[in-house]
Amino acid sequence: MKKTLTLLIVFVLSYQLVDAQTNPALLTNFNIDRIAGTSYSLSWNIANNEVVGKFDVEKSTNGIDFTTIGVLSSSQKRGSEIYKYNEEATNNTVAMYRLKMTSSGRDIYYSKIVILSPKRDTDSKISILGNPVKDKLIIRFSEFQSQSLDIKIYDLTGRNVYHATISKVDRSNIISIPINMLTNSGIYIAEVNNGIERLTSKFIKQ
Repeated sequence: MKKTLTLLIVFVLSYQLVDAQTNPALLTNFNIDRIAGTSYSLSWNIANNEVVGKFDVEKSTNGIDFTTIGVLSSSQKRGSEIYKYNEEATNNTVAMYRLKMTSSGRDIYYSKIVILSPKRDTDSKISILGNPVKDKLIIRFSEFQSQSLDIKIYDLTGRNVYHATISKVDRSNIISIPINMLTNSGIYIAEVNNGIERLTSKFIKQ
């Protein structure tokens, strides 16, 4: 009997106009944590709070188009400061968040992106290395795969955009797949079928 193990990964995506580390505010520890039920909390640390004017919390469902869901004015504290923003997530929906930071001098900086996945499988048998990915998809297995593997990649519309068969996996349990054919940035689903079970994992193509 085939079974599906879905791995939805929370990760940080380097997909922004200006890297947050160039921001004089020095943003660190931008995280998302569950509070209760479907409620989540976005939190971040600022090393130089005095240079920040406000934070726009932006949300996306495709990793490309973002909308502002909340605005936080900076506190009057100098030096380090911690901020939080609570969000009620929709069940079974992947959501991506980033910060648009406006300095007191009206300069704008964007944070990296964090992704909220409503379901997490801690016993998943596959994981994506180096997520987000650029020109190659590297998959690691938690168990040795002696069978040949059927690899498929789907976009979020369900369209199959890649298909290949790998006859042998080495003892490192890692396979590398070129994905230059994926010309569009965004979220994709990798499906690995060894003839016994079907494993899937989401990843982002930069």
